[in-house]
Formats: sequence, structure tokens, C-alpha cells
Amino acid sequence: MSVSCSSSNIVFGEQTLVNGEVYKWRVSQRKLHYCVAIWERFFASWHAFQPRRDGNHETLFWMVKEDGFFISWDKAKWVKKYRWETE
Repeated sequence: MSVSCSSSNIVFGEQTLVNGEVYKWRVSQRKLHYCVAIWERFFASWHAFQPRRDGNHETLFWMVKEDGFFISWDKAKWVKKYRWETE
């Protein structure tokens, strides 16, 4: 799958991930970060970093699976935040 992310003034470029892979997200600016993913016939968009939700965490972990996008701040407890769309 192809994932690209950006904030208001930074484009992080495109990453290629596989199902179940964990992506480590390190935040240098406490601004909203937005991502878009395309995987075969599925697509999704989500906020990879939200200042209110993610608080003082400098590092976030995202895991992409067939049933959606999961976030963790410690790589131990995962919370499903977003799902794939098809239309």
C-alpha cells in the first residue's frame, strides 16, 4: 500500500507499507499531520497526529491492517482509529 503524509508546511513523502507493518511517527512540530493511503481498491485518510489527542507524545506508532488503522503510544496497547473506505 502507498501512504503519503503532510502537515501545513511539510510534505513527508510517500511510504510503501505492507499489511500489519508498524510505522513509527516522530513529531517535530505540534501541528496537525494528515495522511492518505491507497491499497488496491481501498483508500483512507486520517490525522496521523492531532495535538489534543496525542498530547505530549513525541512518538506515535501506527499499524495498518485489513480492518483499519491502529494507533499506539507505547507499541503495547493498540486502538483502532480509522477504517478503509471503498467508495
